[in-house]
Amino acid sequence: MQDYEKLFSFLNEPKLPENLLDKIMFRITEEKKLNVLKKKLMIFSLGTAFSVVALVFALKKNKF
Repeated sequence: MQDYEKLFSFLNEPKLPENLLDKIMFRITEEKKLNVLKKKLMIFSLGTAFSVVALVFALKKNKF
C-alpha cells in the first residue's frame, strides 16, 4: 500500500484555468440560445408547411 502512496505522491495536480467557469457558463448560454432558435425555426417551418397544405386543399376545393 505504501508503494502506491509513494508512486502517486510525485504527481502534481492539474492547474485549471482561472476563467474556466466563465467559459462553461458562456457555452451553456450559447447552447440555450441555439435551442431557442431551433425551436422558433421548427415552429415557423411547421406553420409554413401547414399553410401551404391548407392553401393547396383550398385551391383544389374551389377548382371542382
